Amino acid sequence: MYVGVPARGTVTLFNQTLLPAHFSWGKLQGKQASLCSVCYTPPTGTLGPNAKMEVVVELTANTDMELTEVAGVCEIEGMLEPLVLGFFSKAKGLHISYSLPTADRPAGDGENPTVLVLDFGRNVLLLKSVTKQLVITNHTAIPAPFHLEAEYFTGRPPSPPSESSTDPRPRPLNLRRQIHHVPAKKVEEKVHQDFISSLLAHRKGAAFFVQPAFGTLGPFAMQTVDVTAFTNMWGDYSDHLVCRVADLEPVVIPMKMSVRGCPVYFQMTGPQLEMQTQGPIIRFGTHVSGGDTVSRSLRLNNTSPYNIRMDWETYNQEVGDRKLVDLVVWYGDAFPLKDADGNEVLGGKPASSESATRSWDWSHTPSSSRASSSLQSQSCPEEEEEEEEEDEEEEEGTPQALVPPKKLVSVHLRAHEGNPSDYPYCITPQQIVVPAGGSSTIHVSFTPLTLSSSSTDARCAGFALGFMSLDSKVASCIPGKVERAEGYELEPLRLDLQASVKPAHLSVQMDDEEEALEFYAVASDLIQHKGREKNKEVLRDSILTRNLQLKNTTEMRLYFRLSTQPPFSVLLPRIRGGTGSSDHRAEEPHFLILRPQHNLQVKVGFHSSLALLACLSQPEDQLPPTVKLIHTDTGERKLCFQQNLAIEYSNNSVQLLPLCANLALPTLCLSETSLDFGTCYVGQTQVKEVFLCNRGASCSYWTAVVDLGEETGPFTVTPVSGVLEHSVAPCRQPLQISFTASDQSQTTATVTLHGILGEPPISLHVQGRGSFDERFVSLLDNA
Repeated sequence: MYVGVPARGTVTLFNQTLLPAHFSWGKLQGKQASLCSVCYTPPTGTLGPNAKMEVVVELTANTDMELTEVAGVCEIEGMLEPLVLGFFSKAKGLHISYSLPTADRPAGDGENPTVLVLDFGRNVLLLKSVTKQLVITNHTAIPAPFHLEAEYFTGRPPSPPSESSTDPRPRPLNLRRQIHHVPAKKVEEKVHQDFISSLLAHRKGAAFFVQPAFGTLGPFAMQTVDVTAFTNMWGDYSDHLVCRVADLEPVVIPMKMSVRGCPVYFQMTGPQLEMQTQGPIIRFGTHVSGGDTVSRSLRLNNTSPYNIRMDWETYNQEVGDRKLVDLVVWYGDAFPLKDADGNEVLGGKPASSESATRSWDWSHTPSSSRASSSLQSQSCPEEEEEEEEEDEEEEEGTPQALVPPKKLVSVHLRAHEGNPSDYPYCITPQQIVVPAGGSSTIHVSFTPLTLSSSSTDARCAGFALGFMSLDSKVASCIPGKVERAEGYELEPLRLDLQASVKPAHLSVQMDDEEEALEFYAVASDLIQHKGREKNKEVLRDSILTRNLQLKNTTEMRLYFRLSTQPPFSVLLPRIRGGTGSSDHRAEEPHFLILRPQHNLQVKVGFHSSLALLACLSQPEDQLPPTVKLIHTDTGERKLCFQQNLAIEYSNNSVQLLPLCANLALPTLCLSETSLDFGTCYVGQTQVKEVFLCNRGASCSYWTAVVDLGEETGPFTVTPVSGVLEHSVAPCRQPLQISFTASDQSQTTATVTLHGILGEPPISLHVQGRGSFDERFVSLLDNA
C-alpha cells in the first residue's frame, strides 16, 4: 500500500444467536490512530439470526511508518464488549524519478539527481530555439502535482487577453476585409515572435520555457516535459531546472548551453538566421585613379537586451600573400573605450562610450549631411538612465570574489586573411555603440588608389571586422549563470568590400589612323581677294579645323577639360545625339562629364597668322622647341608647329594627344642670278628675259625693285609685281629686264624680289655699257 492511497480489505460479521443484532463501526482507537483513517461499508446494519455479512474496509495510511497500534471498534447492541479489529500496515511513500528519453534506464532519482544534465549543445545558434525533453516517472500509485521552472532564466509567456478587453461592437466591413486578406502564415509568425519577445522580456539574454510547467502526475504515470531554450544574446549559460513534486524536496537538474551568433545585423540585409556574422558585400564599383572619396552609410540594428560596443578594423586582401596566421598580442583590454578623438578613456563609465559616440563630429566624415543624426539611440533618455541604474544595482549585488580577474597580457592566434589598413577602405567612427533594441549608423568610405603610369587597372578587395564588446559588467559576466566572450575571443561581424580602380583614359578616334592630329595649311590663306579685282587684303589669322571623337570605353563617368597652347585652340565640343554627355558639373565648373560608352565630338583649330611668319626672321637654332623650319630636297620650305591637346581629368592626371601643323611657305628662285647686256648703242633699249619660279606649296605675292626702286635708271623690270600660284610642278613667271644706255659708262644694278609671306628676298645682278659706235646698233629694235 502507498501513503494516501486507500487499501481495501473485507471482514465478515457472524450472528451466532437467534436474535437479530444491530452493529455500528466507531472511530479508530490506539496510539497511531491519528496516522491513518478508515472507511467501512456499510458503517452500520442489522444481522439476522444466524446470519453473516461482509464489510468492506478501506484503510488510508498518512505515513510511511509501520502501523501496529491501530484498532477499529464495532459496537453491537446487547453485547457487553465491542468487537475489536486490529490494523497492521506498512505504506510506501511517493517515489519519482527523472530521466532523458534516450536513456535506457533512469539516470537519477530524487535522491541522486546530480548525474542528470540537460545539455542544449555547445554551438546553439542565436535566435534559434532548442528543445530538450525530460521524462518524469511516478513509480507509485500516489497521484502527485508537479511544477517545473528555471531557477534564473525563467520565461513568462504572454497572458491571454481578458474578455473585458474585447470590444463587442461590430467592426467596419472594410476592416474585416483587411484582416481577411492577411496571410495566415504571417499571422502565426507574428504571434510566435510576440511570444518569444515576451519570454525574453526580462533582458537576461536567454529563457528556458517549460511545457507543461505544471500538472498532476497520475499513479504509475510518465510525463514528458519539453524544455525549450530561447536566446537573443550570445554567451555560455548555466542554470537549474527546479522540479517540485507534491511535498517532496525540490529536485534541481543542471542545464547548460553555449550560444554563438551575432545579435547585430545590417539594415540592408535584415536578420540572418544561419550566417549571422556575415554581412553584405559593399560594391563601390569602378572609379578613376586618384579620384574623390566615396562613402556609403550602413545602419546597424541590435536585437539584444544590452548595449554592444563595436570596434571596426579594415583589412586589405593582397594577391600572393603567403602569410598563414596572425599572432595578436595585447595588454589589458583588447578594445579599450575611446573618446571622439580616438584616445583611450581611463576609468570611464560604460555610459561614456555612448556619449562619446553621440558627440562624434560628423563634419570630418564623408556624407555627413545624410546621416548626422543616425547615431542617436531609438530609446528614450529616461529609459537609458533606468537601464544604467539597474545595471549598477546588479553590479553592486554581484560578489566580487566570483568575478574572474582581468588578464594582463593576452595572446590570440587566428587565420590570416588580410593586412590591416585604413586605406583605401575606412570606417568612421571606428568605435560605435549600438544601443539595446536600437540602431546606429557607420560610414564606409573608399578612396581610389593612385595608379602608376605603367598600371592599367587595380582591383581593391578588402573586408572590415566589427569586434563586439560589452561595457556593462552584468552583461559580460554573471557568476554561475552566464559568461560572454568579447573582442578577439568572439567571432566578429564581417563586411566584405569590393572596388576597382582604372586610370582615366579616353579613346581618341580620328579620320585617319594617325598618331597625331595633323594640320596642313598654306601661308597664302592669309591673303583674301576682293571679288575679281586685283586688290587684296591681308587677314589677321586663318583658322584650319580638324574633328576628332573622344569615347569613354570605361565603366565610369569621366570628368575632364581640354586645353592646348597657341597656335592651336579647342572649340567647344558638340554633343552627339543629344545624350547630354558633356553636361557641366555644378560643383566643378570648367569640367565636362562623359558617361560610359558615350562619344564626344571635339573640334580643334590651327591659327595661321603673320605673327607665325616672324619666326622666319630668327636663326633656326634660336627657334622655340615647338617650331621647326623644314627644307625639302626640292627646295620647298614649311614651318612645323608641334603642341599637345591636354585632356586634364578631375583626378589631376593628364592624357596628351600630339598636335602637328605644317604651314607651307612660298619659295622664290630665278633662272639666272646675273644678267650682262654687254655693250649697247646709247639710246637703244635692249631686253632680256629671266624666269621667276615658286617652289613652295603656297602662293607667293612678289614685288620687284631695281636699285631701291629708281624709275629713271637704265634698267627696268616688267612686270614689277605679281602672284605665283602653287602647284605640283613649279610655277614660273617670265621677267623682262630692259637696259637703255644713256652714256658710254659701265652701268650695274641689282633687281631684288620681295614677298609678303616670309619669302627670303632674291637678287638679280645686271650690268651693261653704252657706246656711240654704230656697230653696236641692234637691227632689232626691242623698244
